[in-house]
Amino acid sequence: MKKLPWISLAALCAIAILHPLYGQGESWEERAAARFKPLTDDQKRQITRAIPKEATAQPKKARKILVFWRCEGFLHTSIPSGNFALQEMARLSKAFTIDLADDYRVFTKENLKQYDGIVFNNTTHLKLPSDHHRAAIKDFIMSGKGIAGIHAASDNFYEW
Repeated sequence: MKKLPWISLAALCAIAILHPLYGQGESWEERAAARFKPLTDDQKRQITRAIPKEATAQPKKARKILVFWRCEGFLHTSIPSGNFALQEMARLSKAFTIDLADDYRVFTKENLKQYDGIVFNNTTHLKLPSDHHRAAIKDFIMSGKGIAGIHAASDNFYEW
């Protein structure tokens, strides 16, 4: 029997380890349900304690942010913490409101009109289903509205 070079063995080990994390062959909903665990009360208290209790400046008008958290690649288990932290920031500061979403259908020109910003919370390898979704995001940015990404959000949009 021929021995595999050590590099091939290392690659096979990496694939075996990472395969469940990427969840190939499973739907987004199945992968999210398997990887994301509810935050404990203690975790929620710690997050809330770390957030300022009021905004340092009051916005001149109401602000609304879309927080998108879907992953087609690696799923960071910190996503629920990030979502909760953003919800708490909105609640405590009263400086903005947020909507959480993981469905690509939110990316339409009509829907995005209601938002002042989009936050991509640890999203990876996003694969927008159609050109009109991409156009909606591009038009949103070109209209002067904000876009931000948390950590892994730079791992997206390879086909643009």
